[in-house]
Amino acid sequence: MPSKETYCYRILKTYSLIVDFRGNPPRDNVPAPVEGETYKQWKKRVLGDVVSDVVIYTPNTPTPQTRMSTLQNEAGAIHLEKIFKNLERTKEKQKKEAVIAKAIEIENNFVSFPKYAFINILDALDGKLELPVQNTLIEFTDRISDDINTKELIEFLVEKYNSAVKHFRKLDNKK
Repeated sequence: MPSKETYCYRILKTYSLIVDFRGNPPRDNVPAPVEGETYKQWKKRVLGDVVSDVVIYTPNTPTPQTRMSTLQNEAGAIHLEKIFKNLERTKEKQKKEAVIAKAIEIENNFVSFPKYAFINILDALDGKLELPVQNTLIEFTDRISDDINTKELIEFLVEKYNSAVKHFRKLDNKK
């Protein structure tokens, strides 16, 4: 069950009404509006029999001689403060989720890059690379079907470099 403030916030979003009541919400989700429904029907359908002292806050213009303390007592703004704090928490959570999603997207952009970009680099270096190096890099691009993972490329290049150094040392030791 959602908190009372969460349920009241959902009523606000669904019906554009600021509501207060005593008790716990009767359900998780607020039912959709029904055309031509009376307040009594709405109250029973949306709030059920488990809540009491239902108040709907509506704008009114007080008379000039009304004391501010009277307005404050009638408004019962403590509940409204809770609703707005709940709204603030909801918005903050949505903002954090959006930031996390964007950070993951940015990270993914740096973790890999398009295969065609790597092929374009090889094409630009055509004739400048030693044939075994060029063939090794083409072999790498032939093994993958999608974007190139930067870590996998670096591991591949380090392994090939290490293999070349070992081979060179063997040849050098035979001399």
